[in-house]
Amino acid sequence: MSPIASLAYALVNALRDDLPQIQHFDVDYSQPADASGRRPTRSLWSRPQEHEVDVYMFPQAWSDTTLGFGGIGGQAITKAYTIVVMCDNSAAVYFGGRLAYTIPTVNRRFMQDLRDQNMAPKYQSGQYRIADPVEEGPLHAKKEPAGQGQARQSIGTDSRAEQIPVPNRAEPETPVDG
Repeated sequence: MSPIASLAYALVNALRDDLPQIQHFDVDYSQPADASGRRPTRSLWSRPQEHEVDVYMFPQAWSDTTLGFGGIGGQAITKAYTIVVMCDNSAAVYFGGRLAYTIPTVNRRFMQDLRDQNMAPKYQSGQYRIADPVEEGPLHAKKEPAGQGQARQSIGTDSRAEQIPVPNRAEPETPVDG
């Protein structure tokens, strides 16, 4: 299947069937306004639209001709386009234009594999359904004693904050002769 046909198939099917409906809130004009002039809102459910999704497409190499679906296939390195359509926190993943799996709530592993452009085959997609552990503390950073080599600094303030090494400024850097 051509890349354009794979993309078109994936997007149409994700919007029509494979992604879950999304909730919208709208002003309910059938209800009277309160003392401040505000009207109540109502909840509406609808299929996602093109402008409400993010689409990622990249070539991915597979070790056989089954393209990550499993089963009987030839033992040849095979390239196919992987297409990921995301809406809110859910995703539909397609290999070679065919639906491989849907993930109701993506986790960190899914997002890392998407960044690496190396999605798991269908039979390993369960790793994307495991909820991320809940961490404690606002920045989730471990305190290390000063002068103990490397300190850690948190990036961001959300629950997905990453830890990166930061040189300890208390110790002078020693040049290395090479």
